[in-house]
Amino acid sequence: MGVNPNTLKILESSGVTKRFLENGRKLGAMNLWCKDKLIYRNDFSKAKHAYPFMLIQPQFETEGIMEEALAERGIYVERGLTLERLVKKNEGIEMELKNKEADINTIYNKGIVIGADGYNSKVREQLGIEFKGWEHHEEFRLYDIELETPLTNTESHYLFYPEGAMIMIYIRDGIWRVGGNIKDTLNYLPKGTKTGKISWDTSFTIKEKVAKQFSKANIYLLGDAAHIHSPAGAKGMNMCIEDSYIFSNLVNENRENEYHKLRYPKIKSTVGIIGQLTDKVGGNNIIGRTFRNNLDKLSPVFPLIMPRVRDFLLGIN
Repeated sequence: MGVNPNTLKILESSGVTKRFLENGRKLGAMNLWCKDKLIYRNDFSKAKHAYPFMLIQPQFETEGIMEEALAERGIYVERGLTLERLVKKNEGIEMELKNKEADINTIYNKGIVIGADGYNSKVREQLGIEFKGWEHHEEFRLYDIELETPLTNTESHYLFYPEGAMIMIYIRDGIWRVGGNIKDTLNYLPKGTKTGKISWDTSFTIKEKVAKQFSKANIYLLGDAAHIHSPAGAKGMNMCIEDSYIFSNLVNENRENEYHKLRYPKIKSTVGIIGQLTDKVGGNNIIGRTFRNNLDKLSPVFPLIMPRVRDFLLGIN
């Protein structure tokens, strides 16, 4: 839901950033709450970047704007295709694709093949590339819900309780995104908050995995096919767009075979940091509970560490 400054910069020359800014809403800060008290406001405007904020817009709107920009360039997204088989044949790659009518179409490609087909990547599976990691077994819940609340809707809110953590971000039209790993999450909303209609909700567990290889021959893995992680760091979609940007620049310079070497260390490190944040800050374990119970006592050091947390969340290197 959050488009970070790095993504806005990446898409600037395409004209997509301008459309994002016209459509989305600027998030100016993140607030940390402990025991129903505000203990720190992390001001995004202090970030040294052309776009010192997080842009909030639902991902389906982000995808829609990008799809329109592609169509204007004569490139059309075809949905409903499934990869059935992928095999290296002679100098190229043979692929069988099944459409919505269950018709099979065989394609032979001598060029580059990109597998950006998500967590359950058939491309990665067919290549036999390991996708190992770990899973946080706690259940997380997300809601899009109508709220009347005393919290400011121009900033995000991270609320910490002994039982877990939750986040609140205003979308638009009175709808907030609320999520966390606390049982009965909505019972922990701030005092004075009135709930309305729930328009969407889901539950999930979080996996942290990175593919052992990002390429094999002339086949490359990008996005969730190569790496998945907790949403805690606001990195998911943004890191996938960054993958595409870096890879396309390498292709333009005939250096695509360097993709794994350049990208893997960065991804591995970032996924590791996000996993530790999720487990040690929000996790239902002794470290997580101790941290959350004493978060207010740590506030004197926040001015030193929070600028780094801010830049990490915003994707500013």
